[in-house]
Amino acid sequence: MCEFVMWNQACSQSGGVSCKTSISKKAALQILPCTVSQLLSASQVNNDTFAICDWEFNQVSIVGVIRGFAPVKTSIHYTVDDMTAPPLIVKQWVNDEAHERECASPGTYVKVIGSLRKSSGQRSLLGVHIRCLKDLNEITSHMLEVVQAHMELFRRVFDVNMNTTLAPLSGSRAGGHPQNMQDL
Repeated sequence: MCEFVMWNQACSQSGGVSCKTSISKKAALQILPCTVSQLLSASQVNNDTFAICDWEFNQVSIVGVIRGFAPVKTSIHYTVDDMTAPPLIVKQWVNDEAHERECASPGTYVKVIGSLRKSSGQRSLLGVHIRCLKDLNEITSHMLEVVQAHMELFRRVFDVNMNTTLAPLSGSRAGGHPQNMQDL
């Protein structure tokens, strides 16, 4: 089984060099924690490359609940909903019929690692690795990873919907809140 390294773990292992200096904007991030909303609003750079705020990415991770699935001869199409936008289609290619019996059922929370694709005007995620969550705390953990990744990459303060706010990161406390009420 493949071992995936989150983008922030790779940066912390780079010998003390900050993540911002070790990754150029044109570099493809290893695995970027995202929400479905961010994937649907990402700009398309070329055929298979997308970007969020000028940062290109290849692989992303999302966490959500399976709302439906449709086994096809060579793949399984899941509908995954993280409740930030309309559900996203996740396609997972299968080699044999044994995988069809292993597919997750609707109502199951999963973590998906894959690549964003656009086909016939509709975005979908090509799932490389799909696993059922063992602990629902993984949902909270993923959302914290999403916030941390975007605050680190973009050096901006975001609201709960990941929209940028007027307060710059340098003028805020560690929690991202203004230092005093006059800053509001």
